[in-house]
Amino acid sequence: MTVVVGALVAVLVVVGAVLLSRSNTSTASVGPTAAPTRSANATATTAAAAGAVALQPPPGGCTALEGKGVLRAGAPGLPVVLRSASYAVDRSTTPAGVSRAGQLTGTLPAGAHVWLLTYPRPDSVDSTPEHHPGSARLYPIGEITTTDGCWTLQPRALGYPEALGLTYDQYVVLADATASQDFADERINKKRDGFSLKELSIRAAPIIGIYAVPTTP
Repeated sequence: MTVVVGALVAVLVVVGAVLLSRSNTSTASVGPTAAPTRSANATATTAAAAGAVALQPPPGGCTALEGKGVLRAGAPGLPVVLRSASYAVDRSTTPAGVSRAGQLTGTLPAGAHVWLLTYPRPDSVDSTPEHHPGSARLYPIGEITTTDGCWTLQPRALGYPEALGLTYDQYVVLADATASQDFADERINKKRDGFSLKELSIRAAPIIGIYAVPTTP
């Protein structure tokens, strides 16, 4: 009986040792829980949208050209105001060239663009023998970019040498990305002979302000 009990105890000791060994091996093989892998979409960052720009002119004011534009108010309630505008007509070139400058105040909303379009007034005439009236179409001159409200645009030639004599209304408008692209395309490609006032309205490009540039020969 003693022999049997002793043998049983020995077996139990061996079994216990085996189980303990397996337990230690299993525990050693399990490391710290791995952190979950983040997807590329979760870790990717996107550029922050450009914020609104507060237009604060410098203490010395903005550049003014020789001709002072007489302003006419545009749509009410816009966040941007055309505070002043000026121009210069260079008659030493053919066709004559027009430079433009001005000052905006207020806040330019994020994603908004400001464009200047020129409008040959139909109540003015050119210097051809037939004295053709202005076309009453809006032609994109350039996008106004500014961080402090002051702006200038590079000189642009009139449409043809005999255009002197016409009065050109300058429309400064607020445009979204789609309208801005339309203006940029027309400025480069000139496929549609500008825009009508109705087409400007359809593009939801509210008028910030208007001023006239006379081009008397």
